[in-house]
Amino acid sequence: MGHEFLVNGQVYAGEFTLRVMYSRARHDAASVQGWVDLFRQELLALVAHCTSGLADAQGVTPSDFPLAGLGAEALGALVSRLPGAAAQIENIYPLTPGQQGMLFESSLAPDTEVNVVQTLVTMVDFDPARLQSAWQSTVSRHDALRSGFHWLPEGEPVQVLLRQLDAPVRLLDWRGRHRDEAALEQAWEALCEQERRVGFDMARPPLARWVAVRVDDTIYRLAWTWHHILFDGWSVSRVMGELFALYAGQRVASALQPYADFVGAVRGGRNAGSEEQAYWRDRHADIDRVPTLLAGVPLQRWARGGSHSHRVVLDTGTTRALRALAQAEQVTLNTVLQAAWALLLMQRTGRPGVCFGVTMSGRSFEMRGIDDVVGLCVNSLPLMLRPDAAMGVGAWLRQIVSANLALRQREHAPLPVVQGWLGTPGQSLYDTLVIFENYPVDAAISGGTGPDIGIRASTSSGTLGVPLVLIVEPNGEEMWLLLEYARDVFDPQGVAGLAAQMEGIVKALLNGAGRTVASLLEATAPLGVQAALMKQASRTSPPRKALPPAPMLAALADAWRGVLAAPQEQEQEQERGQAAWTPCPNFFELGGDSLLAARLVAQWNARVDRGDLPARKMRLAEVFEHPVLDDLAAALWVPAGRADPHARHAPAATLEETL
Repeated sequence: MGHEFLVNGQVYAGEFTLRVMYSRARHDAASVQGWVDLFRQELLALVAHCTSGLADAQGVTPSDFPLAGLGAEALGALVSRLPGAAAQIENIYPLTPGQQGMLFESSLAPDTEVNVVQTLVTMVDFDPARLQSAWQSTVSRHDALRSGFHWLPEGEPVQVLLRQLDAPVRLLDWRGRHRDEAALEQAWEALCEQERRVGFDMARPPLARWVAVRVDDTIYRLAWTWHHILFDGWSVSRVMGELFALYAGQRVASALQPYADFVGAVRGGRNAGSEEQAYWRDRHADIDRVPTLLAGVPLQRWARGGSHSHRVVLDTGTTRALRALAQAEQVTLNTVLQAAWALLLMQRTGRPGVCFGVTMSGRSFEMRGIDDVVGLCVNSLPLMLRPDAAMGVGAWLRQIVSANLALRQREHAPLPVVQGWLGTPGQSLYDTLVIFENYPVDAAISGGTGPDIGIRASTSSGTLGVPLVLIVEPNGEEMWLLLEYARDVFDPQGVAGLAAQMEGIVKALLNGAGRTVASLLEATAPLGVQAALMKQASRTSPPRKALPPAPMLAALADAWRGVLAAPQEQEQEQERGQAAWTPCPNFFELGGDSLLAARLVAQWNARVDRGDLPARKMRLAEVFEHPVLDDLAAALWVPAGRADPHARHAPAATLEETL
């Protein structure tokens, strides 16, 4: 042996064993046994201490959460902000790209309905105690419902999974409170809107809540409000099905794969090589590197107004014909609807190449137990299409299939990273999204156990992070096209015209055999005067403010530099004696992204807290509204004798306070 003692340890069949090797010629066996016994006593004492529940025994270390990649200092700061003891933490791990996008959108537009989903259910002979028990069991069963989401001053945000969590159901009794059905309906709609607008503190789970209202002796109305960061459509259908199965007294024992395993697999499959970057740049060149924006209005300007919807029903005959077309061309219905939406965007923008968002399932890669993962697996990515005008319709449909297959191979690409590769950090590539709904929640609720437990109706709705969403939902022999739009941006009549145009393009595709893309575009071009799609108010821009004093501008430039300049660059500048630094005029042109914007907010607000600047705290949305340094400084300047105009409207728990 190269050492006096050799200690080997292993865990086998649930038992920990230590084997000590030494030279009998140099050491006495009894002496060695003595210190080995002391070592054993210390280990047992350590185990007893850590499992005692005492306040000073609730520590965690970075090795407890390997996926998080946190250092001891960062982990300690995170744990100190949590309301409970560290022993309540089951796991800490990063977010998937889809989750990160939704957390960013919720931080950009706090106290709005963005990414908040609501499911409404009407039940007869309802038992509140049974729902409470079923809901608590559901929360205990699914990791997503016990997870909170935290921004960090450095690095990526993380999610913290708790071991246990109480999840009450709010009960209201409205019997005899309303004079007629209309008054009851008005009160119910107001309650549902309030539940959506209250939103969630993303760091405090559960990001889902139930309210049950008794409207007469036998009927209850239930509202389940939840944040989309928890579940995709497939997962929420499963969760709701299990919840009402538990309510019905059935046993739920289906397998579950930890969401942390999915996160680890996603991160392990990331590809940032030159070939991956070349793929995205080639696709961007296909659309002449021009974004496809029908509105061009940033999220923070339209989110507070919420959304409306407009539905088009494709009848049985049209739906059957669409299925026949898809089968004949060996494509999916989703492909046909994507083609129709692309044609609509080409007509509306006048461009030969367009881009819109599509939702990837996120479950296409190989992973053991992938079908048993419950959480947000989906990710939205840009589908960039530029058909050859002389190409036949069938050939173009198959080209769209190939484009989707290429996207599926990179379905967990982080959109901010892609935007950086394309030289458009912080800038939207699209503001419309197409979703093909395969797992309607109301079917999961009412199917199977629904009729037996008194469910009479159920609906679901939500607002996503883009101002215009096309949701395609097969409904029996029909197909529904639902346009969800930001009501502060789009005019209802204009959206109705857009929906009619979409319906016309879909029907034209049914007669597209043998036609070219160019002839199809010509045949479906709208005739006459169209209603304005956008409201005029959404087009106005705020006037530019005067520049603040030089000291404040310099302080903001310092914070700008601290976030954007790499550490090695700072060291090189200091070695060269370069004290002054001139920032690029635009935060995103210098390489800023959503995570760096969050860090800028944290550093600036810490500077403002010192109280020596005529400035107010920064909101995340302002980095995107004013990406130019001078404009941002002007927006943050509070002249002497003038109150902070944002102080009265600041939310109770903002992103910067969390940071």
